[in-house]
Amino acid sequence: MSNKFRDCSVPTLKEKIIINAGDYLEFDVFVTAPIGPEGALDLTGCTVSFTAADDLFDPDEVIEKSNLTSGVIIISAVDGQARIILESADTLTLGPRGGFMFYEIKLEDTEGRIFTIASGSLIFQDGVS
Repeated sequence: MSNKFRDCSVPTLKEKIIINAGDYLEFDVFVTAPIGPEGALDLTGCTVSFTAADDLFDPDEVIEKSNLTSGVIIISAVDGQARIILESADTLTLGPRGGFMFYEIKLEDTEGRIFTIASGSLIFQDGVS
């Protein structure tokens, strides 16, 4: 399991995620408080969502995950830890030969404010088998 976003706080963290097409991937997001004393942002009552699209202006292929539906699990609300889960079918979205998507991880707090906590590129590589 990768913890690429351990020091994530607003402003947005930029990360590149590379995975073989058809592979399963899960990674943790650690959200810290943007204002006030440093430390984890309590995710109690918050919505964390992951969206990936192949084109920012005309998304033909989209992967959407949320703790309200599926694919995002709040591991520890008080520690600001959520887990994003990409299933094998998700990573085959662009086909077995792979491709490129843009992604965002957003947080909606209990007051309805939305923060982009991470974004970047999601690269699906062609596997050898």
